[in-house]
Amino acid sequence: MPLRLREVATTPDTAINTMRGIAKGIGMKEFGSAQFGSFQMKGSEYGFADLRPTHLRCPTPYAYATAFGRWTHPVLAGAAATNWINTNVHQDAIVLIYGVFNNSATPTITEMYPRFGGEDLPWINMNQINGQWEPQWYFELGYVVSPRQPVQVQLTATGATAALTEEIGLIGEVLARRRYVIVQSAAAP
Repeated sequence: MPLRLREVATTPDTAINTMRGIAKGIGMKEFGSAQFGSFQMKGSEYGFADLRPTHLRCPTPYAYATAFGRWTHPVLAGAAATNWINTNVHQDAIVLIYGVFNNSATPTITEMYPRFGGEDLPWINMNQINGQWEPQWYFELGYVVSPRQPVQVQLTATGATAALTEEIGLIGEVLARRRYVIVQSAAAP
């Protein structure tokens, strides 16, 4: 089970590079003879890009959407686990997740319960990673979620929390076909 790193400055670069290698191997199988373009996808058919909320169809209440490309969250009731992300990775993408962030100075969202590719993580205490203390946590070992595999995250809060009020999200990358990255990275109108 991955451990959270408590030091913001400590980025698990070795683990991230290992994840990139695993994702590239999966991509070679999934995308066949398509040309790989690393982080410069121009002229190639697939490559790496920053993980955006649109890549995981992060929901607002009642619908899957994003607010101008920002990470968002649903309306939460106090002390009840509510689905935040519940989707399968698109067939043209492989998702790398290596941390979480919480930039809210006074968060009401208290916990996050992630399941990446069918693997359950322990509850993450979001109060320990907020704007006044540590805004982000990296996993010592990250997650590579293959195409068509599930990504599920539930949230709990101390009380009723309106949508879009707290800045939380996942830290990661996506290895995807260029056409998918272009369309799915566009901000919602």
